[in-house]
Amino acid sequence: QLNTIRAALQNDRLSLVFQPIADTMSGEIVKYECLLRVRDDEGMVINPSELIEVAKKGRLYKQITHFVIDEVMKACEKSRMDFSVNFTLEDFLDRETVEYLVSQAAMRNVADRIILEIVETEELSDYEGMEEIFRELKALGFRIAIDDFGSGFSNFTYLLKLNVDYIKIDGSLIRNILTDEKTQSLVVSIILFAVESGFKTIAEYIESPDILERIRSLGVDFAQGYHIGKPGDLPL
Repeated sequence: QLNTIRAALQNDRLSLVFQPIADTMSGEIVKYECLLRVRDDEGMVINPSELIEVAKKGRLYKQITHFVIDEVMKACEKSRMDFSVNFTLEDFLDRETVEYLVSQAAMRNVADRIILEIVETEELSDYEGMEEIFRELKALGFRIAIDDFGSGFSNFTYLLKLNVDYIKIDGSLIRNILTDEKTQSLVVSIILFAVESGFKTIAEYIESPDILERIRSLGVDFAQGYHIGKPGDLPL
């Protein structure tokens, strides 16, 4: 797999696709999530999550991150939309990566259109260090989202300690929201907590009109999923 990643980097087989995120009340597309795609030498798409750990061990991960940052910048130049992009703890804690992101965004004056979605939340131990990094980024205009919220208790610790802007409600909760009362109660609790704390909420895996209507009635701010739109090229 390491050779696959190296070949993809060398032969321009990495790309981003863009999944729309809608305002639940107006239905208007207001932002896009940038998602990495990697193709092998036969043109087949490989799940990037399968390659990340391999890339880290092979010291290719930073190259991938820089590629993603470059592509997000290109998207910002093509469109006036906001864009969210996944950032791991390793990305946030790597000074070179953060400085590269900041410098590229500053050159184009687009920091206020970029949302950094933090993943792998269960691994964080240095809250003070991360809080300082978040403070620096937010002062420059970047916004921060917690991805997959509700999938573990550590997420709640994050929100108590870190000043984020968005909560992305875990897709496993949204999938069952029409059929499981306990799941719906948990989602309601998350929404109430978000409202009281000043966070905006994004629901993922909106795969039907019924799910969209339910999360709209519960007060979720934004919706993402196949019913809203599949990942694809950036509309111009």
